[in-house]
Amino acid sequence: MELTLKSIQYHARLSEETNCYTAKLFMDGKHVADLSNRGQGGCDEQHWIDRDAEAKISAHFAALPEKEVTFGESSFMVKPDLESWCGEELDVWLILQQVSRIARKKVALAKGSEISTLDLDPKHLDTKSKSGQTWREVIAEKYPGQEILNGLQGIDLRGKLIGLGVVAAPVI
Repeated sequence: MELTLKSIQYHARLSEETNCYTAKLFMDGKHVADLSNRGQGGCDEQHWIDRDAEAKISAHFAALPEKEVTFGESSFMVKPDLESWCGEELDVWLILQQVSRIARKKVALAKGSEISTLDLDPKHLDTKSKSGQTWREVIAEKYPGQEILNGLQGIDLRGKLIGLGVVAAPVI
């Protein structure tokens, strides 16, 4: 079973205690529910289009083991559910949006779970510097172990950030 959120709309100004958002939930490529949260600390609202999909998704999350969650100095066990999965997916989406926005005007680098920037127009990454190397090659030499994120989009950027530990791998 493949779950994805599409048509995500996030409203930072309305997010008080929880993230205010709307999204469409797809299961195996089929739109099965509309999800939202008003951002005032309540639970997500789930408006199901396909009740069979609701039963399958609920059964899937019910079969998953509890996972340990750390909050400050405390840790506790939590049973994953659709709402927690949506929260994690929204967090990943927000990070992807932020990295994409940064990468339009600066060179974005990642090493481990840290992202940094260079004040260089990314359009010049593949042009030659005075040394005869491309700026991409110059950066790779000067910052060994840093991954250049510019040019990656969507699933490629998500995969790179998961591999580097910037965002968590999906539960499903």
